[in-house]
Amino acid sequence: MSNVIKLIGSSKILKELLEEKRESITEVLPSHLSSNPRYTQRMIKAILMSVTRQPKLLQCTKLSMMQAVLTAAELGLDPCGTLGSGYLIPFKGQVVFMAGYRGLIELALRSKDILDIEAQVVYEKDIYEVTKGLHPNLVHIPHEGADRGKVRAAYMVTTLANGIKKFENMWVDEIEKVRNCSKAPNSPAWIEFYGQMCRKSVIRRGMKYLPLSIESERALVIATRAEDQFLGLPDIEEVGTAIPKEGRTSFGGKAKKEILDVPQIADDQEKALIKDMDTEELNIEIESEDLTHGESTEQAGKEQEETNFDESLGF
Repeated sequence: MSNVIKLIGSSKILKELLEEKRESITEVLPSHLSSNPRYTQRMIKAILMSVTRQPKLLQCTKLSMMQAVLTAAELGLDPCGTLGSGYLIPFKGQVVFMAGYRGLIELALRSKDILDIEAQVVYEKDIYEVTKGLHPNLVHIPHEGADRGKVRAAYMVTTLANGIKKFENMWVDEIEKVRNCSKAPNSPAWIEFYGQMCRKSVIRRGMKYLPLSIESERALVIATRAEDQFLGLPDIEEVGTAIPKEGRTSFGGKAKKEILDVPQIADDQEKALIKDMDTEELNIEIESEDLTHGESTEQAGKEQEETNFDESLGF
């Protein structure tokens, strides 16, 4: 009898799958989260809630869902979009975990040499001056009022542990170059939440020059790997290549390939998932129930942009 790749199909089946893999989820959590017995349960509930906002997740494979959930759990990031840390995205029958710009910042801040990171979007009516060279400086005075014009640039400011501040700037034409090189340049992410994607673009470029710990660097590679593979948010390397510290590899660009052999989930866990979910052949079968989603997809009131972000990311 041939094996099949099984789609999730319904919220009920997804709940059963998450409950079955509860122990695996808890095992890969960072220590500061695994010690909280309620975290896994909250994570499962949040994932089920995110499906009501993005029903296309139910049309994806069980294996890809669990790989995305385990990746988010290993990184210690909320995958449900409620905090802007990460999102579960349906893409051609696969669930992809995409770290949000806040998630990237959270991972970088785990390096002891970094105290703070912020990213801002600059608009046409803002006062904005960037000076580089021997005395680099950045001045940004936002325009008062709701209408600030079109996006002009985005920047990231990092405060290091020694008090030194570093910044990275990207003009809108550079951001558009990143967008046009991606696999989904006209996705709702870019169209409806352009500001967030601008922040994410400049953060990814700026982080290549930060003194990241090995752990943070590894986490950032894992956080962006699936997104790069499926959605394609490429790096722009016009500034040059950062010089890595001794014994570590710089994050981003060609150097990233040197550490892409870090497993997304442990080999034994992945083999167990593949065995349990019957994924050896490419026959697709929707399991039992029709694609009924249970809860209503209409939410009371309007959520903030970060909360809504995952709702728009259907491809």
